[in-house]
Formats: sequence, structure tokens, C-alpha cells
Amino acid sequence: MDFSKSFTQITKKIENSLPPVFKKEYNKNYYSRPATLSATYCLENERKLFGIMETGQITHCHELRVVYSQEKLDENSLKDWWNFICKIQKDFIPKDEMHEFSLFSLILVCAETDEESLKILKKFKSEIKYNQKGQNGWSVSRMAIIALDKQNIYTNKSGNSIKNTMKSIF
Repeated sequence: MDFSKSFTQITKKIENSLPPVFKKEYNKNYYSRPATLSATYCLENERKLFGIMETGQITHCHELRVVYSQEKLDENSLKDWWNFICKIQKDFIPKDEMHEFSLFSLILVCAETDEESLKILKKFKSEIKYNQKGQNGWSVSRMAIIALDKQNIYTNKSGNSIKNTMKSIF
């Protein structure tokens, strides 16, 4: 298998599966790691009391999806990537009273994966609630492993919804 060619094809499929509201960037750096594809979506809406009464306050929510490659995934590299997306989650949140929620998704395309790493992935969880003075909302980190050797997509529990958007990859 030509990993470079397969990675390029899968990245293109991921890009094509994104809703048109996502802003796409290529080779964007996050902590000196250039993401092959970085896709962001921000939504601002007026907050409504009981869902109907306008308040004049604008709230915001965010989603970030980044695509990287890792030719061989083992337990150490999996933990490194998980810590990486959790750092993005902690550092990139706009912490203010108008924040509703933010989703951070790491999509990692791998040529080789081991069973133990895929089991560990299921246990990863990072959900943060922002309830200190001047803060509001919540955020979650999601991780999806596209295992070329197994022709399957694996995620942590929070990542099941991102997996559903990529079903057409294989």
C-alpha cells in the first residue's frame, strides 16, 4: 500500500464530506504540527429566553476538525495525539459568558494500528464545563482513527458522531 497516496485520497474524501459552512485551511500549524486539513465552523446567534423571547445577546459556538497522518500508531503515539487535541481544546476556547459550546476533532489516518491502542482510544474522554465567573458553556475533544490496515474507523466515545459523517470513506 502506498500510504502517502491513500492518505491524500482519504483527506480529499473528508474534505468533500464537510458541510459547506466549514472554512477550510491547509497546512495550518497547531503547536508546530501542520494539519493537512483544518476545518472550522463558527456560529453566532441571538440568545432567546425560553427559546422565543429575544434578549439582545449574541452567543457563539465553534467546531474544529483537523486531519493528520501517523503511519504506524502505537500506544505512545496515540497518547501523544490525544494530549495534543486536549491542549487545543484548552487553549483555543473563547472563555466568555456568551460561549455556548465548542467541539474539537482530531482525525488521524494510519497505515498500521495495533489492537491495544484501539481499545485505549475508546476510554479517552475530555469534556470541560465553563462555569466560573465570566465563563459559560462546555467543550469536548473527539478523536477518530482511520485504520487503513483494518479498513475501519475507530473513535473515542465522544467521536461516534464524527464517525457517522465519514462512513463513505471505505
